[in-house]
Amino acid sequence: MFSIAALYTLLFLLLISYAFDKWNSYRAFQAASLQHGCQRPPRYPHRDPIWGTDLLNEHMAAIREGRLMSLYMDHYRLYGKTWEQQFFTTKIINTMDMRNIQEVMALSFQDYGKPSRKLFSEFIGDGIFAQDGPAWKHSRDLVKPIFSRSELLDVDRFGRHADRFLGMIPGDGTTVDLQLPLHKLFLDASTEFLFGDSIDSQLSENPHSSTEFLKAFSYALEGVGKRRTAGILAPLKYAFNTSWKKAYKIVHAFIDKHVNRALEETTPNSNIKAVDGDRKNRYVLLNEMVKQIRDPVVLRFQVLNVFVAARDTTSILIGNALFHLARNPEIWIQLRKESLNLGDKDLTFEILKSLKLFRYVVQETQRLQGPSGRVGRIAIRNTILPVGGGSDGKAPIFVEKGTHIASNIWCLHNDRDTWGEDVDVFRPQRWVDRKPLWEFIPFLGGPRICPAQQQVLTQAIYLLKAYATVRHTAWAGVSSTRLLALSSSLLALSTAAIVLRFYSRKIQKAVLKTDDWLMIPTLLFLAGSTGVAFYGVRRKVLGYPTPNDTAEAARTAPTASKLYLAFDLLSTGTLGCIKLSALFFYYRIFCVMGQSTAFAKIIICSVVIVLLWIIAFMVLVGLSCGSHLSALWSSRSIFIKYCHVAYPYLLSFAITDFLLDFWVLCLPVPQQEYLLKLNRGFGACVARMAIYIELERGGPAVPRDPRCQYRSLLSSYKSSSHNLVTNTRAIFLSVLEAGLSCIAVNLPSLYFLLNKITPENLLRSMRSIISLGSLRSNNSQENRVSEPNSFPNARKIPSASNSSQSHLTRPDAVPLETHAVQFLKLRTGYNNKVLGNNLDMAVRFSRFVEVGALKQAEFHL
Repeated sequence: MFSIAALYTLLFLLLISYAFDKWNSYRAFQAASLQHGCQRPPRYPHRDPIWGTDLLNEHMAAIREGRLMSLYMDHYRLYGKTWEQQFFTTKIINTMDMRNIQEVMALSFQDYGKPSRKLFSEFIGDGIFAQDGPAWKHSRDLVKPIFSRSELLDVDRFGRHADRFLGMIPGDGTTVDLQLPLHKLFLDASTEFLFGDSIDSQLSENPHSSTEFLKAFSYALEGVGKRRTAGILAPLKYAFNTSWKKAYKIVHAFIDKHVNRALEETTPNSNIKAVDGDRKNRYVLLNEMVKQIRDPVVLRFQVLNVFVAARDTTSILIGNALFHLARNPEIWIQLRKESLNLGDKDLTFEILKSLKLFRYVVQETQRLQGPSGRVGRIAIRNTILPVGGGSDGKAPIFVEKGTHIASNIWCLHNDRDTWGEDVDVFRPQRWVDRKPLWEFIPFLGGPRICPAQQQVLTQAIYLLKAYATVRHTAWAGVSSTRLLALSSSLLALSTAAIVLRFYSRKIQKAVLKTDDWLMIPTLLFLAGSTGVAFYGVRRKVLGYPTPNDTAEAARTAPTASKLYLAFDLLSTGTLGCIKLSALFFYYRIFCVMGQSTAFAKIIICSVVIVLLWIIAFMVLVGLSCGSHLSALWSSRSIFIKYCHVAYPYLLSFAITDFLLDFWVLCLPVPQQEYLLKLNRGFGACVARMAIYIELERGGPAVPRDPRCQYRSLLSSYKSSSHNLVTNTRAIFLSVLEAGLSCIAVNLPSLYFLLNKITPENLLRSMRSIISLGSLRSNNSQENRVSEPNSFPNARKIPSASNSSQSHLTRPDAVPLETHAVQFLKLRTGYNNKVLGNNLDMAVRFSRFVEVGALKQAEFHL
């Protein structure tokens, strides 16, 4: 009985309290209406007017479908730029009006505070983004110095992480998802300027278990968004969700490790005691905080509040910018042009600030997809919004204490009344000569404006500028995928060509000559070169960016250097054996039965020169360590100390290789034109030599390609950061030259498999046909004019002509017929004295050759 009476009493008191609150609210509204002309804003027509769950369900469905902001824009079109909704027991005023947003953020800043963060305070805690009043001011004073202009001048720190990011992007046009690499890039950058040490999530070694941390951090932030949307239902809806707690504890453990380290390195109100010089000379947020805050839990949440904003803001901005630029190539071309016009200038804060088109692109991206969608504030006293009341939305609105104001920044930036009918179009040119005020506030405004806005803009412009330059150099670089594909395919084709060469010689029952046997060491050297390329890609010293941090560079330098030396040695053997095989092939084809002719002597001299070339450059590779030959296989420190590959060695190797290739290519031209096919790799040789010549002259007028390893790790190489030897590109061209040359030098021997005729007989048959035809014509004239009785027993041969000799003049015929007659004499055993008496045999021989090979000879001619 007593309990029922108590329950009724409690209900009565609650009803009285509710009625009293409503009466006070009404009186306050009436006073504001009389004094300021305030009117009620439009109200959303809830189907559930008490709790407003109908609109909540609509919002949850829109979030799942990725159209929440579009839904808000539809509501603003229906109910005006300011309207009211019910969210359980809370009244929310939604506004996209610039005047109302300015009033809340700046003009009446003291009348509003931050909404409660109790729903996710376990993760975020009490930091700068959750605080108000003196506590917030104290936290802001701690955070603000890190974003000062002096820190913005130090872009080299961010450049190191940006180079790693650019190095991860394939240079061959392969499609890549940039979302995760961008998150890793700004995670590395933010951890360095917040904690003094980067998490290095972009490194393949993953030294700090960054993958687990990144996954946990993303899941924890996702949980924050879900709980904020669910409102007071969040404790019930996510009561048994233990995975969120597990995720944020991983984040807390990571931050606690740095907090404990900073507490050990400092004492209250003192400088850092023991820390590396680089971190000591830079402003690090955590190191400044520990001078005033010694509580590790308070430190954790203060740093985490900054970390949450620093980690995602810029990565999302860059991702959205690249999304739009990929769909607007004409704007991308303009960015590239402006980027390349800078040349090799260092990217300082002043230069980045002067890149207007880049700034316009960033601003337009922020307008379409800004970092903030809706920003909430709660009225801590009765106050007024300047517009939004009444049927026309022009009257002031009375804001009662406890009312939430949701400023919709996305809708403000997509308002057609402000930005025109093309508001949905990505058009950076709209920012030319435009100085926005409160209609464009991606970083909010007033006292709570984001302190990192200049840093975000600077990093975004820096990365876009670097990306525009690197992705559009003269040759965008050779990725590891392209290098592996080329090496494996050319090795397979070269092996097949050599095997078919030996098979062709076997079914011809021909004796293997020197040019055939030279293919075996050629294949071994080529296999070794491609093996070096495979190993270099596996160890990420080929097709990957040169490490910018000193420790990583020192660790990979010896491995990279040894690989380059091994490749130089093997490529010298490969190219040398190919040249020798071509020369001995010439000797076998053109020098009959070992006859000592001028051409044969030239061939022999060329062979000697190539042998000396091979020996010289192999010895030079071995002498790269001077007298300390054992340093080639010694420890890293010894190798770096004694082994130096001089840059002139690379240039001289490329030039002499080019000259020898040109000589071998031109050598058989007087003998037979079709042998020009023998040096298919000549173009790659020219391209490789052009790299070294261009670098010797000062290098290309574009920044270095970060997708290639550089031999700058060797101290004797070029020291200019923009004139470095691109090793991946040089090795790519060397493998291309060696592979194509190896295939081409085997093609003449493979003709037999296609045409069933050996190249020796083919060439000699063509000479015989041409020479004998010229001989018959010449002898018929000479018998009638000068020597009528030279061959009294010979039958008169009618003159003959065909397509293969119609173009020959007398000077052409003389050496050819002399060579052919010499060949006929050796083949038939007849000398010059009895040749005339046996001319019938010569005629029959020529006809036999004509039947067997003439059509093939005409085809190849």
